[in-house]
Amino acid sequence: MPLPPLNEQRTIASVLRTVKGLRESIENVITSARELKKSLMKHLFTYGSVPVDRADQVPMKKTAVGPVPEHWTTSTLVLYLTRTQYGLSVRGEQSGKYPILRMNALVEGWVLPN
Repeated sequence: MPLPPLNEQRTIASVLRTVKGLRESIENVITSARELKKSLMKHLFTYGSVPVDRADQVPMKKTAVGPVPEHWTTSTLVLYLTRTQYGLSVRGEQSGKYPILRMNALVEGWVLPN
């Protein structure tokens, strides 16, 4: 098996180590961004669109879904639905009037189009 000269092998190894380190750094940034998103969504759905440093100034009330700002109303989703069903017994088509959201379209909290 032919091998490049030792100095070239060292250069290749150095580049590979750098790429591995960058990949790990990017993965850490992505993980941190996901955690930040979770935190911001929790804040948004708990206090509304107020700055984080003003959350303690939002008047809250207790509801069946947990504490929410006093000026929010809560309701039962069924009041707004005309029809619900667990699934379909017909084959989905590639195109049509209404898109069908399948479980395999949900990936890590995101809806991915087919």
